[in-house]
Amino acid sequence: MVQMYCLNLLYHIINMENNTETYQTVLLIPQSEWLSVKSQLKELQESTILLKDNTQNNTEENNNKIIPYDEACKFLGIGKESLVRAKNEGRIKGIRGYSRGFSYKMSDLIQYKKNFGRKEKVA
Repeated sequence: MVQMYCLNLLYHIINMENNTETYQTVLLIPQSEWLSVKSQLKELQESTILLKDNTQNNTEENNNKIIPYDEACKFLGIGKESLVRAKNEGRIKGIRGYSRGFSYKMSDLIQYKKNFGRKEKVA
């Protein structure tokens, strides 16, 4: 005897109280196929958990990354003078570099962009 597993149950319900009808589809599959689907689903769930963990770790690493002055201007989409003005006015924290100028933490740049960045025009 071949065992069949139901992924979805087909039934027809008539609700006498408000005269509504409901239909739902049925798909019967062999046990071997059902076990295969279950194992694939489990692998997918495990992969999703790993992906979330990796994304979280990468985000933390990127937020602590130190960005040089020129790259910070490009990231924010502002000129050098505007970045210096924002730093001098205390809107963004700068880190004094060993070479020329200041550097910035990516987390500070993201926060600045969120708070002071230009709003995108919706056409």
